[in-house]
Amino acid sequence: MALGDNVRQSVEDEEQTGHHEKTADGTHVFEHGKPLTLNVGGVLHTTCDATLRKAPFFAALFRHTEDAEAGHRMLNTVDTKGRLFLDRDGQTFQDVLSFLRSDRLPKHLDREDRERLMTELEFFGLDPPHSWMEPGEEREETATLVWCTNRQFSVKSCVTFVASREVANEVSQICSWDGESQVTKSQVKLTKTMSDEDVLAFASALEGELSLLGFREHGPTEQLCVGVEWPNTVRRRFSRHRTLMHV
Repeated sequence: MALGDNVRQSVEDEEQTGHHEKTADGTHVFEHGKPLTLNVGGVLHTTCDATLRKAPFFAALFRHTEDAEAGHRMLNTVDTKGRLFLDRDGQTFQDVLSFLRSDRLPKHLDREDRERLMTELEFFGLDPPHSWMEPGEEREETATLVWCTNRQFSVKSCVTFVASREVANEVSQICSWDGESQVTKSQVKLTKTMSDEDVLAFASALEGELSLLGFREHGPTEQLCVGVEWPNTVRRRFSRHRTLMHV
């Protein structure tokens, strides 16, 4: 039996289905804490939702399927046995899943396999660690800056910054933050609460620091809520390209 056959079986031989519930509108809502079997390009992988949620792709997918309003749910593509089906490279997904479980990626891959894995990591919203990148390789790094003013509410105004661990560490050296939390496998959120009057000045200063770090605004500014009766929230996205140098 080839290596990995005990955890990856063909669809024809596999009889087990993933644990899920089916709502009246035909949407599959997956249950927390139970094993989940996915069909990825014809190859089956069994894991749990907590592992998958570390990837932004799956975090968004589960968030939509768990929406209380059926009209806002995302209809999932499932195979004939009701398992979530993804039309991706099923063999390479094993390496993606291993990364979600253990923070490790395979070494000494040839160029073709390496590019294939990079493509899959990008699809699922994951950034490989710098230690896995080869000298001279380019990578795009993204960051999101959100600030919210709550003039009519008791909730304090705040600024949040979401980026990779490496970028978050850089920004943490520029200014202090109240708290830090893990958003996904590859993203960290920094939060700072302050008075309503200080929000804009702090956000503007942080944008200037991001510019010095090589980031440029990516896409339009999003005004999420407008009006005196509701919080006013602004979101801006930034990106930069970096070339990994020899250590």
